[in-house]
Amino acid sequence: MLIIHTEMAVRSYVAGFVSLAILFIGCTANATVTVDWNTTEYISRTTTTLQVVANPLLNVKTSPVAKQFQASLKALNADLVRYVPWYPYPKVGVAELDPPNYATKTTSWNFTDILPQLELFMNATYGNGKRVVPNFSTQPTWMYNTKDWSYPTDPNTVDRAYPKGDATANTTKLVAQYYGRLLSWLVTGEFTDEFGVTHRGGPKYNLTHWEVGVAGVADSCLLWRLTLLQPLELSENLGRSITSPNTATG
Repeated sequence: MLIIHTEMAVRSYVAGFVSLAILFIGCTANATVTVDWNTTEYISRTTTTLQVVANPLLNVKTSPVAKQFQASLKALNADLVRYVPWYPYPKVGVAELDPPNYATKTTSWNFTDILPQLELFMNATYGNGKRVVPNFSTQPTWMYNTKDWSYPTDPNTVDRAYPKGDATANTTKLVAQYYGRLLSWLVTGEFTDEFGVTHRGGPKYNLTHWEVGVAGVADSCLLWRLTLLQPLELSENLGRSITSPNTATG
C-alpha cells in the first residue's frame, strides 16, 4: 500500500508583500495602526533549512575541504535539508548513464561516484537524526529523443550540456522505472534491473520525503511525503507527469 501526502510550496508570498506595499502607499498620512502584541493571531510553522547541491568541493576523494563541510553542515542541526545532485555533474547524479545493452544483456547501473557525496551529506543530516529531502533532479539523457547521451568520465568535470532531447512516447515509462529502481536501492538496499539481475549494497535509508520538479509550475516544488514506501509505485505516479523536454534544474 502507498500513502502519499503532498505539500505545495508555491512562492506566492512575494505577490502578497507587493500588494501590501501598494496598500500602504495608498493610505493617507493620518492613518493609525494599532497592534496588540498580547494576542496570538497565527503561529508560524516555517522550518529554517537549506539546500546542498553536489559539486567537486564535496567529493571526499579529491576535495581537501569536504570533511570540514560535513562538520559545518552537522553543526547547523537543520531539518529537512535538500540534497540535489544536479545536472552539471552527470556521474554524481545519474545512476544509469547508458541504455541497457540488449545484445549482452548488461546495464550501466553504477553508484560509485554517487555514494561519496551522498554519504557525506547523509552522515551530517540523516545520521544526526534529521529528516532529509533527496532530489535526484536529472534523468538519464538516453531516455529522451537524442543520439548523444555522452558525459565526462571525471565526476568533477562540469557538463552543462548533458540534458538533451524531447520526451518520446516511451520516456514516461523509462523515467518512472528509473526512479523506482533508484528509490528501491536507496530505501531497501537493492533493486532488479531491466534483465532481472538484482543489484544489492544500497544504504537502506528510512526516507520520509522525496522531491521532484513539477513541469509547468513556475517557482514551486512538490514534496511527496512517503508513509508506506513502495518506490516503483511512487515513481510511476511521478513519471506520468513527465511530458516536457529534458530540461534539468538544480
